[in-house]
Amino acid sequence: MLAAVLGSTKFALRFANNYLLSEQWWTENLENPNSMNERDKGIAWYNFIQFTKVGLVQLIFAGVESTFRIFLRSTDPLACSSGTAEFKSIYESLFKSTLTSEPPGGVELLDLFRLVRNTVHNNGVYFHRERQR
Repeated sequence: MLAAVLGSTKFALRFANNYLLSEQWWTENLENPNSMNERDKGIAWYNFIQFTKVGLVQLIFAGVESTFRIFLRSTDPLACSSGTAEFKSIYESLFKSTLTSEPPGGVELLDLFRLVRNTVHNNGVYFHRERQR
């Protein structure tokens, strides 16, 4: 899955830089080529790049998270509510029960990744659980 995500991201970035920055592409693909000015085309390019970045983060995270959940269910089917608990509890459980030693910085790296993913889910706004009360 990771290879497919990275390959598709590379394809999207090449498309954006080779075509969305080309006047010829806009002329060939818009019904009315004069309907978008240069600023609007730049905004469309930027939005496509942002969309690609968010997709990259989301798809990598989804692959990592689902793999960890599947692995936990196969090693301990009852742990963490049968693998349906919050992701943090999934990887902490795996690190404590399955590995002989926790990877250095593993929890911190997955915490960062998890918080970035959660922030993306909220359109760039981080909501801390304890501050919502």
